[in-house]
Amino acid sequence: MGNDANLADSGRLLSFDKQRAQRRYRAGVAHEERGEESAALAAFEEAVALDGENATARIALAYHYRRTDRLAEATDQARRAVMIQPTPDTWYALGHMLTLEGAFEEALEALREALALDSHYGRAYHQIAFVYYLQGEYEIGITAFHRARQRRPEWQTLFFLAECYRLTRRIPDAKRHFQEALVVAEQWAQSEITRGQLAACERMSEFDLDGDWGRKGQVYCDSGVIYLGSAKDDGIQIPAYPFYHFTYDDVARTLQRLVALHDHCGWQWQAVVSADTRSDPLALALSTLLNIGISPVGSHDLLHVQALGDMVGPLQRNVERWGGHSFCLLSCWAEEWMADITGLCTPLVGSLPWYVENTLSPLQSSQTEQNDSPIPRLAWQDPRPAGTIANDILRTYHALAEEPSRQAQLDYYDRHPRFRWAE
Repeated sequence: MGNDANLADSGRLLSFDKQRAQRRYRAGVAHEERGEESAALAAFEEAVALDGENATARIALAYHYRRTDRLAEATDQARRAVMIQPTPDTWYALGHMLTLEGAFEEALEALREALALDSHYGRAYHQIAFVYYLQGEYEIGITAFHRARQRRPEWQTLFFLAECYRLTRRIPDAKRHFQEALVVAEQWAQSEITRGQLAACERMSEFDLDGDWGRKGQVYCDSGVIYLGSAKDDGIQIPAYPFYHFTYDDVARTLQRLVALHDHCGWQWQAVVSADTRSDPLALALSTLLNIGISPVGSHDLLHVQALGDMVGPLQRNVERWGGHSFCLLSCWAEEWMADITGLCTPLVGSLPWYVENTLSPLQSSQTEQNDSPIPRLAWQDPRPAGTIANDILRTYHALAEEPSRQAQLDYYDRHPRFRWAE
C-alpha cells in the first residue's frame, strides 16, 4: 500500500513538473514575442530543467543559445531533442546548428532525415542548398536552391540562388534572380544587400567573364573597392600578399597612386580624418598632398584614413558618425568589409615604418603555437611627433619617380568606374 502511495505521489510530482515546464515554455514564447531575449532564454532553461523530455523547449533553447553564439550548447540541445522526439523540426534544428559549427556533412545527414519524415519540408531544402553554397559547391547549390524555390520562394532562397549564379559568372541568370529577390524582400537590409549584388553583377559585366581578373579586378567586382597595391607591384597585377611590411617607399608609392586617381577623377574631399593615433602621420601627409584640412567639423566631404587596420571598428565608426569615404593603407582585420579605397588587404598583420605590431614572423608564430606557448603581441612605435613622421612620408613621396604604369592605372578606372560609393 505504501509503495503504491509513493508511486502515485511521484507520478503527481512528475505531472506537476511537466505542467510547470509547459507554463515556463509558454512564458518564454511570450517574452520572445515582446523581444525580451534574456527573459525568454531564462524561461526556456527553466522549462528544460523541469522537464528534460520536452523536445520543443529544448529546440527553443537551442535557437536562443545560437543567438548568443553558444553554438556547442545549441547543438547539444538539438541533439537531445532529436533523441527525445525525432521530428522534421528537431532534425532541421540539428542540421541548422551543425551548419553554423561548420560540420557540413553531418548537417546534410540531419537535414535529409528531416526530409525523409516530411518531403515537403521547405526549410530543409533551403538549408541543404545553403550548406552547398557555404562549401563553395555552387553548381550543386544552384540545383538545390531551385528545389527549395519550388517550395519556399522567399528572399533568402532567391538571393543565394542568384549568388550561386554570380559566383559561377552566369551574370544574366544572377541578375534575373536578384531582381526576383528584390520583389519579395521584406526588410530594408534585404533590399540593400540585393541592390549591392546587382551592382556587383554590373561591374562583372565590364570584364571578360572567362578571363582572369586578378586581385584588383576581383575586389572591384565583389565590392566596388579601389585596390591600389604598393611598391612591389605595378598597381594593375597585384598578388595576394599573405602579409606586408610597408617601408616609406611603399607608403609613398601607394599614396602616389591615390593622389593621381584623386586628381584624374576630380574627387572633392574637404578634410581628412584619422581613425586612430597610429594613422595621424598618414592623415597629415594626405592633408598636405590633397591640400585639405584635418578636421571633420563643418565639413561634409570627408576622407577617413586608417594606416594599419588590424581592427575594423575605428574606421567604420568614423564613417558611420561623419559620413564620407574611407581609405585604409593596410587592412588585416578578420571582417570581410573593406575600405572604399584600400592599399592592400592581407590575412596576417603587417607593419608600418613608424609602427610595428607582432614582430614574430609567420613561421615563428606557427612554431610558438605548436609549442602551446602564448604568442607575444610585441609593438614598437616611433616616438617622434606625427608631424615629423608625416614629413618623412612627404620627402619620400616627392623623391620617388613616377612609375611607368601610371597611365594604365588611370585608364583601368576609366573602364571600371562603378565605385561602391556611387551605388
